[in-house]
Amino acid sequence: MQQTRENDSLKTILDETRKARQADASMLAAEPREFSVGEENERLPEIRFYTLLGSARIEGFFHQGNMSKLYVMFDGSRSRSGGRDLAPLPSFSRWSWHKQTDASLVSIEDPMFYTFPQCTLGWYYGTKDEDYRQYCAQCIDKIADLLHIENDDIILYGSSGGGTAAIGVSRYLPGCTVVAINPQIFLDMYPYSEELEKITGMRLRTETDRFIRNDNCRIIRENPGSMYFLVENIRSDGDYVTQFRALCKNAGINPGFGIEKNGNIVSWLYDAQGAPSAHSSVENTAIFKMIDMLIGYVRDGHNIDEIKHLYDVVNEFWYERYSLMRTKYYQNQKIKELTAENDKMKDEITVMKRDLDWGWIKAGVKLKRFLGKVKRNIKR
Repeated sequence: MQQTRENDSLKTILDETRKARQADASMLAAEPREFSVGEENERLPEIRFYTLLGSARIEGFFHQGNMSKLYVMFDGSRSRSGGRDLAPLPSFSRWSWHKQTDASLVSIEDPMFYTFPQCTLGWYYGTKDEDYRQYCAQCIDKIADLLHIENDDIILYGSSGGGTAAIGVSRYLPGCTVVAINPQIFLDMYPYSEELEKITGMRLRTETDRFIRNDNCRIIRENPGSMYFLVENIRSDGDYVTQFRALCKNAGINPGFGIEKNGNIVSWLYDAQGAPSAHSSVENTAIFKMIDMLIGYVRDGHNIDEIKHLYDVVNEFWYERYSLMRTKYYQNQKIKELTAENDKMKDEITVMKRDLDWGWIKAGVKLKRFLGKVKRNIKR
């Protein structure tokens, strides 16, 4: 009986702990207050804030943690449902992960979406004469200064276009850490760059950019004091083959599966088949904690080979998770198809039944007319 009570108590504690990790979505509903990056400002931003610099409107979410470390989360594309829908602004991807870390956390929306409303992927690029990544860095630097956090305790984090932005912003925060998951490293090799050129009037693929926004390899190479954690899905050809392998060739490295350190690049190659795409088969909160642990391990100067086996296990978990999600995704697709076919058959049966009923009605009318004629002939 005592053992049962202890088990029930443990279950209750675990349920309460998991519930406490759930973020309060109402925090995002707060009216944003302006946050100044000027020297005169000595107050941290509100939970919801915005900063105006040049032509950029930087929308942000802020949560103060208990330790001297700052995570900065960058958003990627606005596209949802395979490009059919757009996420509402601001979306603040991973904002709720402040519940998963004791570090302070800032989530920043891409200012490009406000300057160019037609844009669905902006890489925090800016205009011909303004670098929005530099503006974001000014905002981050101000928050870090108010928190008394140095650059080597700032982690710039994002996936896809958000990972590209994290690399770009690092140019202005030397010594920081970057986590980029399936980022677009070479913008001229990514199809959307042509669309962005049409929207902005800039030439991302042909012009030399004085802000070095088109050369992420150079940014990594010229910032040896910063650490770049590049997390790449080998199942995604557009990321692993087109982007990451080209970077490896440029940097003269050839990392294998799992985790590996080469200079200021820490690669983590994983394998996830995708649901619905390999590109979007990114980490969850559990893997986020493993990334956080890896950052600390590397930053403290430990040999990465000592924990490779642990991350091999995580890779298996990552693979299995998305294999199940992939199976579920295609099963749901099949259910939708069968449901649609069933609905179509129901409609066809309804039409047939209606036609049959109408046929009987017409037959009844004809029979009534015929009997009427017979009756009239008999009377004659």
